[in-house]
Amino acid sequence: MSLTRDIFIILIIFSILFFSTDYWFGKAIIEKIDSNRLHDNKSQISHSIYHHDIKKNLFKLNQKWGKVNYELCTNRFGFKSSCNNIIDDKDFDIVFIGDSFTEGVGLEYEDTFVGLFSNSYPELKVANMGVSSYSPSIYRSKIQYYLEQEKMTFKHVFVFIDISDIQDEAMVYDRSKDNKVISQVHEEAKSISKIKILTEKTPILYRLLSKIYNFRGQKHQAFECQPIECGLTTRAEWTHNPQSVDYGKRGVQFGIDSSIHHMKELYKLLNERGIGLSVGIYPWPNQLKYDVEKNTQAKIWGDFCKEKCNYFINTMPTFFEYLQSNGYVKTYQDFYIYGDVHFNKNGNKIVFEDIQKSLFQNMDRL
Repeated sequence: MSLTRDIFIILIIFSILFFSTDYWFGKAIIEKIDSNRLHDNKSQISHSIYHHDIKKNLFKLNQKWGKVNYELCTNRFGFKSSCNNIIDDKDFDIVFIGDSFTEGVGLEYEDTFVGLFSNSYPELKVANMGVSSYSPSIYRSKIQYYLEQEKMTFKHVFVFIDISDIQDEAMVYDRSKDNKVISQVHEEAKSISKIKILTEKTPILYRLLSKIYNFRGQKHQAFECQPIECGLTTRAEWTHNPQSVDYGKRGVQFGIDSSIHHMKELYKLLNERGIGLSVGIYPWPNQLKYDVEKNTQAKIWGDFCKEKCNYFINTMPTFFEYLQSNGYVKTYQDFYIYGDVHFNKNGNKIVFEDIQKSLFQNMDRL
């Protein structure tokens, strides 16, 4: 009886200390934690139409990605740009759009595949509309917004479809009829809203409870890992494990169908205006470790592009050829940011070179 009473008293004391610390110092503690986090999202802002974007007119903003610091510059539209050549015109020849791979997180603009392309074709005005956590519903809405609302002109759009787009379409985004992309409202999100009301004065508790409702079973890259496991994540496993539980109640097939639907609508939008469309794909570490060259991602977008794309830039063969000669660990170390899923300078160079090969073969189609 005495032991039970002592444990109860200890729990009461601990709870009082925890809530007191959280109430008085929680905000400062959370701000300190966020200032030391692996990824720095201080450049991102919300957008009323296409969900989120990068801030406009940034000049040499110091960004953090894992253990890497790099400088970010954007033009007046919020497009990642060369700090030495910021183009603020509304008329572009080429637009690239995609997610964090296309944005080029962790790298200066000149080291990304979009930057390499732009520097190699100085006669072309190139825009990079890519932003972290984009997917086809946003590609469609953002392109439509700039064509219809901003009256921007461009001749060709390169969409780089990311492996993670399928999960984002299945679990993260919905698109309304008025071209707006909104976050999906799950029961978990509703629960978090209720929790937030109860714990707005205790941010540490809120942060802990929010984590409980995060993606179940999601393995995140940690930047501290063994080479054989670096970059491997359930977020990318749908191509080799279509039964994965990490794609929500709507599942992998919904994510695939939604992605194809929005890309078809984007094609119609561009085709009506005489704007060319090309699609590019590339592997995450998961595909190199567990999958094959002719994987589901390659098949889906290869079939899509047969009658709709000027170019289908499939980088899978290049990466898998290197894999066969060098093995997974060396391939990962040579082409990816260590501990992450994103390409380093060498990986971006491979993507650029495959774009260049496609252009050389059919330059008249650009």
